[in-house]
Amino acid sequence: MCPHCGVHTGKKPLSQRTHFCFHCGARTHRDVAAAQVVWNRGVASTSTTGRKNAR
Repeated sequence: MCPHCGVHTGKKPLSQRTHFCFHCGARTHRDVAAAQVVWNRGVASTSTTGRKNAR
């Protein structure tokens, strides 16, 4: 998954060390991209915007 645009970019072999998104053109190290995806998911899951009864 692209951390910049959210498009699923497919599974990469371990030998491919660069993430490249054909949709938005983002290019970064695959480990950095994976960390950004995890970060984005965590932020999205803890966001209180639009949730009912959020504390």
